[in-house]
Amino acid sequence: MFFGQFKDFLRKIKHFHVFGTGLGIENVSNEEREAYKKNYALISEAIGNIFTEGKISQETHQKIWKARDQARLELCDEIKNYTEEIFLISHEAFSLYYSFIAGEHGLPKGPERTERVNQFYELIKRLNKFEPHKKYRPYIQY
Repeated sequence: MFFGQFKDFLRKIKHFHVFGTGLGIENVSNEEREAYKKNYALISEAIGNIFTEGKISQETHQKIWKARDQARLELCDEIKNYTEEIFLISHEAFSLYYSFIAGEHGLPKGPERTERVNQFYELIKRLNKFEPHKKYRPYIQY
C-alpha cells in the first residue's frame, strides 16, 4: 500500500524543476521527452512561420491546434497552459485576418479596416515574442 502511494506522489512531482538552472527534469521518461520534443517542434515551427510570413496560414493554425490538443492529453500543466495561450492569441489573429482583412469578405479600405489590421499586427507581435526553446528546454534536456 505504501509503495503505491509513493508512486502516486512521484507521479505528481515528476514535472517539478527549478527555473534558470539549465538543468533538465530527471524524472521525465524517454517516451515523455519525445512527446515534449514533438510538441516543441510543432510550436516552434508554427511561430517561425508566423514570424516569416507575417500572418497565420491554415497550416500554421492547424499545427498550433494540434500542439495544444497534444499538450492537453499528454503534457504537464505548464506546457498545456503555454500552448493554450498561444492558441488563443493565434486563433484571434487568424479570425481577424480571414474575417476582416483578407479574401472576399475583407473590409474595404477605411478606418474600420485599419483598426482591424492594427489589432491583427499587435497579436502577431505578441506571438513573435514567445520563446518556446526556453519553455520546453527543461523537459527536453537530459
